[in-house]
Amino acid sequence: MYITYYTKSGIEYVRCDTSSRDKNNNVVKTIVNLGRVLDKERKIFRSRERGDFTFDPSTNTYGPVPADFISPAKTKRSNYYHAGRKNFSRLVLQFGDIFFHEVDNQIHLSTAVEAIQFGNSDILQALLCYYVTSSESNSYAEDWFNLSYARVLWPNANMSSQRISEALAQIGLEENKRAFLSKYYDFVRSCELNEQKK
Repeated sequence: MYITYYTKSGIEYVRCDTSSRDKNNNVVKTIVNLGRVLDKERKIFRSRERGDFTFDPSTNTYGPVPADFISPAKTKRSNYYHAGRKNFSRLVLQFGDIFFHEVDNQIHLSTAVEAIQFGNSDILQALLCYYVTSSESNSYAEDWFNLSYARVLWPNANMSSQRISEALAQIGLEENKRAFLSKYYDFVRSCELNEQKK
């Protein structure tokens, strides 16, 4: 089993090839298309079926991308974003719910979130804003992000379901809970001191 890279229309793709011989000594070749190359050194690829993933040809196994990997933005082919049956203009951004960001600039709750060890802090900041301002499920987070000013504030955030799941798994680790709570208690104490000064 070996990996083959090839270029098509200026975009680099990758496939996994295997060769074997049948009873008549003929070479039988099997090709599995893995998708587009995102990071050749770290063997990070993207396909429609799997999203962003890693592949190890020695064990023929797929895995999640590392937390510190910032996925390149998908190419925008039109000025419209499709959500279900509706078309929304990419040229118009919603600002209402992102007002929370201005509030956070004064209260600094996001400093507690930044204490969590996750490679892409833009995802965590965008998730914080989404959870505070929306009651919708995670499946709508990417739609919200693409239509909101959040995509300007946190351009490296990848709000696909896969990346959100990875972020939530990291948040749930014991060391990250402790790091967050330590900073969160500092945040609460500073709020109490500011209240006492008033």
